[in-house]
Amino acid sequence: MKNRTAKSDFKKWDKWQKSFDRIKKELEFLYFAKGMLERLRDHENVKSCPNKIFLKYLNNTYVVYLAMGIRRLVDKTSRAQNLYQVLEDIKKRACEISIENYVEYIYKKVHQKRIEDYPDRTEEEKIFLEQSCRKSIHGSAERFFKESLGENVQTLLCCEVEKDIDELRKTTEKVKNLTDKCWAHMDKDRDKLSKIPFEEAHKAFNKLTELYDKYSALIGVNKFEPNDNVFFNGWDEIFLKETFDKK
Repeated sequence: MKNRTAKSDFKKWDKWQKSFDRIKKELEFLYFAKGMLERLRDHENVKSCPNKIFLKYLNNTYVVYLAMGIRRLVDKTSRAQNLYQVLEDIKKRACEISIENYVEYIYKKVHQKRIEDYPDRTEEEKIFLEQSCRKSIHGSAERFFKESLGENVQTLLCCEVEKDIDELRKTTEKVKNLTDKCWAHMDKDRDKLSKIPFEEAHKAFNKLTELYDKYSALIGVNKFEPNDNVFFNGWDEIFLKETFDKK
């Protein structure tokens, strides 16, 4: 599928990258909470405790925290950074997101500076480096566009973004509505509402990370791949007897 590619001055790309960086931090906090709960549930000290009120508290606190985080990321009316706003903005300028523009943007932002840092190179060397850099970037761009949009797609279509916005709304709608009525506000009919099941919240979280990965890749941002070692190294130290013996 082909589409007209519009040139870009890349100011919007810089803005989108900053937005994705902030969204990624929010997703990392939610991922961190999910990972901590899974580790606490399986920890032998927690499992062997005869009174399960601590685990119940963890479950309830976690699902509220996760749902509130999801709600923030899909709240169109909020001033907080959210994925809806970014996708709506991208939809308006979808024809600027193309393999051609991707190559130009990444080259100017990263590789051109590397070449300029070594001014003593000959003209032939500079030409060779520029061509090899562009070829490498073009290969990455083709791979990302193929993974995100399909075979032989050179330019993002606004209808593709519209479809993803609709999927995001459908996947997160139940979490958002229940959060509004049960936790963010005290709705008079909240007692009649069912609780948000874990799988519903996790489905919404997975959709957020899926769309983050899709669109961040198209504008040169790293995918959502949090480092578990950084997050969880030493997480259970508080459960170790030696921790208290040092006091």
